[in-house]
Amino acid sequence: MIKNYDYLCVYGNYLTFFKFNLNNSPYNIKICLFFEFSLMLILSKYFKLNNIMKKITFLSLLILLGSYSISAQLVEDFEPGATTPDGLFGLDNEIVANSNTTGINTSANCLQMTRNNGNWYALSRVNIADQTIAASDKKFLTLMVRSSAVTNFAVRFDADSDTGNGSNAGIIQSLNAYDANNLNEWQQLVYEIRSTATGNHTFTSNGGTLFNLIIHPDSGNASNTGVVLDTSTPIFIDQLTITDTNPLASITNVVENFEGTVDATGQFGMSNSVVANPNQTGINTSANCLSITRSNTNWYALSRVNIEDQTITLGARKFLSIMVRSSVATTFAVRFDADSDTSIGSNPGIIRSLNSYDDNNLNEWQELIFEVRSTATGEPVFSSGTLYNIILHPDLGNGTNDSNDLDTSTPIFVDNLTLLFANPLENNWLGNTSTDWATGSNWSKGSVPTATEIVTIPNGTTFAPTINTTTGANPGSLTIETGAVVTVEDGGSLIVTGAVNGAQGSILYKRTLTADADPTKAWHLVTSPIAGVSIVNFIADNTLASGTTNTNFRGIGNYTNDGNGFNYYEVDYAGTDAFNVAKGFAIKNATAGTLEFSGFFRKSDREISISQGTDNFNLVGNAFLAYMNLGTFFTNNNAVDRLSESTIWLWDPSANAGNGGYITKMSGTDAAFEIAPGQAFFVSAGAAASNVVSFSEANQSHKTDTFLKNANSRTEIKLKIDQDNLINTTKLYYIEGTSTDFDNGFDGSLFDGISSDLSIYSGLINEDKKLSVQSLPNSNFDEMIVPIGLKAASGKEITISANSLNLPNGINVFLEDRLNNTFTNLNDENFKVTLNENLDSTGRFFLRTSSQVLSTSSLALAGVQVFKMNNFILSIRGLQEGSKTGITIFNTLGKQVLNSSFTSTNNLDIALPKLASGIYIVNIKTDNGSLNKKIILE
Repeated sequence: MIKNYDYLCVYGNYLTFFKFNLNNSPYNIKICLFFEFSLMLILSKYFKLNNIMKKITFLSLLILLGSYSISAQLVEDFEPGATTPDGLFGLDNEIVANSNTTGINTSANCLQMTRNNGNWYALSRVNIADQTIAASDKKFLTLMVRSSAVTNFAVRFDADSDTGNGSNAGIIQSLNAYDANNLNEWQQLVYEIRSTATGNHTFTSNGGTLFNLIIHPDSGNASNTGVVLDTSTPIFIDQLTITDTNPLASITNVVENFEGTVDATGQFGMSNSVVANPNQTGINTSANCLSITRSNTNWYALSRVNIEDQTITLGARKFLSIMVRSSVATTFAVRFDADSDTSIGSNPGIIRSLNSYDDNNLNEWQELIFEVRSTATGEPVFSSGTLYNIILHPDLGNGTNDSNDLDTSTPIFVDNLTLLFANPLENNWLGNTSTDWATGSNWSKGSVPTATEIVTIPNGTTFAPTINTTTGANPGSLTIETGAVVTVEDGGSLIVTGAVNGAQGSILYKRTLTADADPTKAWHLVTSPIAGVSIVNFIADNTLASGTTNTNFRGIGNYTNDGNGFNYYEVDYAGTDAFNVAKGFAIKNATAGTLEFSGFFRKSDREISISQGTDNFNLVGNAFLAYMNLGTFFTNNNAVDRLSESTIWLWDPSANAGNGGYITKMSGTDAAFEIAPGQAFFVSAGAAASNVVSFSEANQSHKTDTFLKNANSRTEIKLKIDQDNLINTTKLYYIEGTSTDFDNGFDGSLFDGISSDLSIYSGLINEDKKLSVQSLPNSNFDEMIVPIGLKAASGKEITISANSLNLPNGINVFLEDRLNNTFTNLNDENFKVTLNENLDSTGRFFLRTSSQVLSTSSLALAGVQVFKMNNFILSIRGLQEGSKTGITIFNTLGKQVLNSSFTSTNNLDIALPKLASGIYIVNIKTDNGSLNKKIILE
């Protein structure tokens, strides 16, 4: 029964809102009416559930009064000046006075149509001012009809000239039917119009021009055979109007709400009972609902809900809305093909909902939508044209009709079975207001699509959609019709949870790049976040820089780890290379501006092969049109030997005073970092034989562009080296729980896949490893000594400076130079020196943090690096120049295997005798003390 209603009151020239709430359904009809005369209508309380269809028709008539907006165009109203349409093949037409000016049509005149023979195809051709329907666009024809008999009223849109009649194949039926319970009353019929080469409700003539409307007031039994009306029974029509949106979209018909008498039968192991609503919050606040519980494990257990017979016009579509509440994940399905009040249909007639029950919101009422179509072919289908009952399968298990999810103690609750004229999940682009995806008035529902809605982007709208930098788009499914394009601006993102349909070139992705005349500057690491982009087309669509030393090459290249670095494409390249999924490229624009990729949307999890080579670096990139969380990326790629370390390297063209530089990000320190669409980066391949990097579709989000942005409160020191207008940096993080050894995810190696003239890095005490970022314990600062390595040319002054954050009070940063026996407090001054020889190692410089003033008297063996280069060379770095040094090596049994003495240099490489695999102890003695280190030979 109808639970709530409001009075419709329209008095004088007042703007009034009408709200009609059916059984607390979420579909409230809101109608804005404006009258030039006084009117008072009161919807009385006598409405009953069994009469709801009669009243819905009356309601639809009311809606017509308020449905015309700026998107509706009246194309014929048969008032003075109108030309009488041609009647053909047995139909007589005459413009007459409207003999029923009550209800929804108060106009003076209308068109009267009368048969003079029994041809089902008798028609009236109404010429209108030519209307253009853009290719693949969808509009709706509404017309007023008044008849004294039930008739199958149909139309054609496919006439190809002002005098054409179209074809029988172009005949379509109305989305709603003429209500037999309200004969001789004006009623509104609605037809879908679509200009496309395929599908129902179509016309293809002359590029989408609608020349006239062909009206069949009586095409017989809906299969275009036989007639219903005799020659003395006229039909009247009026107010032919074309609208952008379906005026039936808000009409709802609740066929069962489990509040009054209920006819629901459980079969094959399903039991039913009407119970109090266990959760009267959210979208369903009604008093009662149906509880459905299993008594066995038959997948086909069902509940048959008898409803008052509903007629679905042949070829038309309706939609069934069901409120569902479940405590477990379930696969909910229905059947519509029962052909009597007692039948249950057939297994092939089972269909699933257009959306799914959200497992993240169990025990909440959710709405599932099913398509209902009366047709002889296709799915979902029932061919009788009458919907007698609705068969509910609340649990089909894994979706293949062969298992179940629910046990016998777990009920599912359903409520408010409602038939709709339009799919509430559909929200299509109109493009009436602007290009902005995030503007509600650009959409058919007046709101921006959500992750549960079905979205279509037609071609030929006034504005094409653009997803900008401040908002992301997240439709449930997306269809981009031929010729239409969705643009994603730099920083924007697009996530589609369901299916995507779109032709080549249906997505345009833009990324903004800087530019610089210097051929070494303003390079960017980029990948294509969309599919179908060839190198040839990409070069043609963009203005890339040309080589300076070799003008035969373009500013685009891919990376090979065979020692050759980047390979650049020639100007006249005409091959078949493409931006394969997740493959990264180095790109340089000729001028600052937008880089464009034209292709189509990429779905599903993806992967790219990686390998070890001369170096282990591989240039990959974010495979999707949304942001990718770095922590989740490393979790998805934590297979054994997939990556040599949990680190990525990104190129920042603005770093180091515009010279550019690699930025190191690790899983432990940068898990929250978001990689933007189109961003490429390096990974280091592990030793896995068939190695890949995977990109999970689930690892997508909408974020503000965070590329290289970082805000944190951790303790850190940034060291910078300057030489001859070149700059390079390294970082030390102080994080509780880390160590002085290599901590994967917290320590990041120096990127050396491309040779550089200047670099600064830190080293490990017991391992030959160059680190761009090193994490150390956040304690015992006075005892911490870190090897610092440099790569710099001789004969030119270098400057080393430090910038520290959040160090404990009183702690200063010192740079120790063991070659010159000096300490420099970098808090007070920069360190400067001119190198006497080229340098590319650790051993000379050490970073020390201390609350004390350090001097040469503080020199000790602390910080000296001892590690094997291989099983035949032992490297010792950081000894004081000129000191007398002795070295002794023992095996684990205490047997001496090497004894040597010498005057030390800053760095020493000592040849080892042939030794068995195992653990050895290295003892070093100098004038400053002694030191023991453990090494392992393999």
